[in-house]
Amino acid sequence: MFNDILFIAHKEIVLTDDPAFNKCLDFIRETKGRITVFKVITSELLPEPDICSAAEFKDIENKTIEYNRIRLVNMINGLDIGEKIDVCVVCGIDFIEIIKKADSGNYDLVAKVEDFKRDFLCSSDFHLLRKSTLPVWIMRHQHGGGYSRMVISIDLKLEENDEGEELNRRIMFAARRFSKILNVKVHVISCWSFYGESLLSKNPFLDSDDNYLDLINKKEIKYQKLMEGFKNKYGEDIECVLVRGEAETEIPRYVNSVGFDIVVMGTVARTGISGYIIGNTAENILQSIASSVVAIKPKGFKSPVMVDL
Repeated sequence: MFNDILFIAHKEIVLTDDPAFNKCLDFIRETKGRITVFKVITSELLPEPDICSAAEFKDIENKTIEYNRIRLVNMINGLDIGEKIDVCVVCGIDFIEIIKKADSGNYDLVAKVEDFKRDFLCSSDFHLLRKSTLPVWIMRHQHGGGYSRMVISIDLKLEENDEGEELNRRIMFAARRFSKILNVKVHVISCWSFYGESLLSKNPFLDSDDNYLDLINKKEIKYQKLMEGFKNKYGEDIECVLVRGEAETEIPRYVNSVGFDIVVMGTVARTGISGYIIGNTAENILQSIASSVVAIKPKGFKSPVMVDL
């Protein structure tokens, strides 16, 4: 896994200065894999089609692609790392072209640095996190110097069915790979909460506070057992934390307070997987953390970009 990386060249960062690119070089040195450097020329870098003829526009587009391709090739040739890096440049909408390229080749991972002028992930990055079939690694630019702490966000409820268990396995497998190459220890966080807890405490059919607390304790014991089983399955060397509360609140609080550099998590679930962090919850988490992120999809996930083509 992660032997063949589709690396997205940033439009404003010189390739050899890009911290994400240099981390990807660490990956292929470890795995003996390959990198394809992929750059998308977006519309703002080209003239408006209605101010020139179709032939003139196509000529400018082709020259722009070739100029950028040669520039990337010349940078790569100066690295002296053999025949492990390919280059591809296209024009179009960035996230759509990235997803199409990822789907067309035998890649394991999409990797890029965030927009370094922002304090949060841009809309294009979120499109990738939501819609890419492949795992996506988006590096915060401040982590170019390296990683020291990594945490994996797991929904333990998924351990109760085969499909969910497979998703957690994929997340852990990816985390183990990153852990080895980045030389960081694996930490795991999972959250649990009692749905409707505020209403339950006022239920007149619960004849005492003890009954209410007993239900809460049973729920906590259930998740403690799930966490124990998870740890036994994936190794005693992982450090696990079980937190009571909603994931979109507690995960950012834990990640930011401890100072984790990178978070491995899922972002989209297939219909049938209940309780998984999806949609607004995942996006709220990602907008609330300062960490780099690796986003994993369930097995069989189909990108809506490819479905619509």
